[in-house]
Amino acid sequence: QADGRTRLHRSESQAPWWTAGSRGSGGLTFVRFRGSSAWDVKMLASRVGFLASLARRAGRGEAGLGLGLKPGEGLLRVPRHLGLPRAAVAAERGAQAKASFSSSNEAVSEDLLIDTLEVMRGFERSGLKREEADVLTRHVTKLILQTSNQFSAKFASQHYLDKLSGKLGSDMQGFKSEILKTQELQLSTMQKEIEATKQELAKLRTEIRYELDKMISSQRLDLNLEKGRLRDELQATNHTVQTIETQLNKDLNNIRTGIEANKNELIKYSIGLLVSTGAIALGILRFLV
Repeated sequence: QADGRTRLHRSESQAPWWTAGSRGSGGLTFVRFRGSSAWDVKMLASRVGFLASLARRAGRGEAGLGLGLKPGEGLLRVPRHLGLPRAAVAAERGAQAKASFSSSNEAVSEDLLIDTLEVMRGFERSGLKREEADVLTRHVTKLILQTSNQFSAKFASQHYLDKLSGKLGSDMQGFKSEILKTQELQLSTMQKEIEATKQELAKLRTEIRYELDKMISSQRLDLNLEKGRLRDELQATNHTVQTIETQLNKDLNNIRTGIEANKNELIKYSIGLLVSTGAIALGILRFLV
């Protein structure tokens, strides 16, 4: 164990090689291999790529397998033998082989989307031994399960979504019923207000008509009174004018009568004067003759 890594090895003389373990505090599981030929590398890379695609499908690929490839390496990279004792390697392989069956059961219990037995057989057909393929399959399965569990906790389950959908549906129905009740209440209130407004308008119309009729009657009465007063004043004025005219005619007649009388007197005095003057002239002529 070095730098947080746990590595499993086998003899250097055996060509296919792999390591598996975890790195860092986040518990990121990794598996690496190096095949003895390009064909082995491609086969294993294609199979593990299929597993990685399932991991991406379960967890959006943030914890995918073996990113950052180098030329001549597959998706999983295995260093050569580092000189660990064969007994330790054998003991580790035995423990991993015993845990493979429980790992398969765990995968089934967690609704794993791959057949671990078929994957292990694929590794065996690619050149790995049964124990190596079993341990590699277990680690790949563990990686997929960890990735799936990590990201499934971030998303809602179908049961929760169905429950939430039912709750939202019931809430929506309740909201719709409340909206309908509120609308009906507001509509009835509005209708009552409209009826009350109509009654108020009818009452105001009646009062306005009564006030108009009252005002028209009052104005008509005032006009009739004013007309009678003007008629009386006109009659009084006419009577006064007639009285003045009568008095004027009487005065004119009196003046005319006085003028006639004065005229007669003047004529009479003029004739008397002429006669007197003639008599005097005749008397003077008599004395002169």
